[in-house]
Amino acid sequence: MSGPTTAAQPSLTGLPVEVIEAFATLLDLPDLCILRLTSCELAAKASQGCYRTFFRKKEIDLADSEQLETFKRLTRRGGLGCLVENMTFLRYVALEDGGNHDVAASPDLHVLVDCLRNLKMYSASKSLHDLSLDVRTKDDSPGRVSPYRSMWNERTWDTPGTPLGLNVRGSTRSPHRRNWKATWTLGASLYRETMAMLHQSELSVKRLSVFGETENCSLGFDQLATYPEQALPSTSLATLDCLSLSLSHSVEVHRTNDEATEAAVPSHIHRIEAFLQLCLRLETLDLHFFKIWVGGEDERPDTFVQETRFFDRIAALVKFPHLTSCTFRGLSCKSISLQQFFEGAPQLQHVDIIHTNLTDGQWRPIFDTLCTQKLDSLHLDDLFEKGRIYFLGVPSKPKLVVEGQRQGTNELTRSGADTTLTIKYQVARGRLLGSPVKNRYMAIREWLYGPVSFGSGD
Repeated sequence: MSGPTTAAQPSLTGLPVEVIEAFATLLDLPDLCILRLTSCELAAKASQGCYRTFFRKKEIDLADSEQLETFKRLTRRGGLGCLVENMTFLRYVALEDGGNHDVAASPDLHVLVDCLRNLKMYSASKSLHDLSLDVRTKDDSPGRVSPYRSMWNERTWDTPGTPLGLNVRGSTRSPHRRNWKATWTLGASLYRETMAMLHQSELSVKRLSVFGETENCSLGFDQLATYPEQALPSTSLATLDCLSLSLSHSVEVHRTNDEATEAAVPSHIHRIEAFLQLCLRLETLDLHFFKIWVGGEDERPDTFVQETRFFDRIAALVKFPHLTSCTFRGLSCKSISLQQFFEGAPQLQHVDIIHTNLTDGQWRPIFDTLCTQKLDSLHLDDLFEKGRIYFLGVPSKPKLVVEGQRQGTNELTRSGADTTLTIKYQVARGRLLGSPVKNRYMAIREWLYGPVSFGSGD
């Protein structure tokens, strides 16, 4: 006759996967990794949904060879690196005292090309959902940090006591604008490296941001032209659904202002046309322009005029038949160019135009065109037509008050059926009245749209 059976001792490894997963959601990544190291059985149960979410997003410092090798190992068949969906390629600009700058050495691109090829072969989607480019600095010295676009969008621009030096990145900071040339140069290198890697790997990308979501850097027209047109990653660009792109005046023209460089401007602008023409399936477009130039109107070189008005050529030569959403920030163009662009995008549903100046014509035909397209949403903010635009019949106060202006506001937001209503506005040509709000607006506008002074970074 057998003796009484002894009940099994309860253990952590004996818990169901669902219970282990509930524990995992309460842990940070380092603690979760320690939990997985306790046993093979527990590692298997703790490597489900929650743990895998830590691999959805990845930031890669292209100058960190150890990080690149680690990521290559993780992207092999069955590796957790194959779960990556959103990736950011980073370069860090080294800022020295006295304004000197040291551009980091070029990375070993072959390693990262292998990583992208692994994603193409072994990831579930065989593609990358989101790819962003950014330039930052780990410099600890005091310096102004970007006020960030969210501060403007969330209306914190008029909140007393909100510092312009807000730091939301912890140990990393936005490069100080006195060293803007080092930042722009490093950004150009990052752009060329990314294009080369995408060209070699032929990895499909759904969403690409070339400095479009960072106020740290923009891509100069001359820097854009340094990458050969025939080596553009046509496969990756042809699969893009969304593109966010920040451009600026040519850095070398700004520095030298010589006739030879000025004569090359049309080819620079042609390069962005070639880039955009490869984006065959584009549904969302975000264009931003940063003005490096500063000085009087009579001192402005022809190169800056041509580059500032690059959108006139884009609207005439590039078509986006599948476009459903567009955002324009900091553009200067003719009225007919914007009208032509919107008429050539019949599927548009969302339009956002911010800090945009008409060099010729009026906003009236543009507004009338937008009102006939039955948009889902329309946002207009800080527009100019030989003066600042004030929208009438909008129940809100203006952000900025012009001398002699008694009604209207600078911003208009509509949705649904309201987007078909006639947009009434008037142009105010007086000077802005001084106020803390105006001072804050000017500081944020300078950071987001320029200019930087000729002496910066030299």
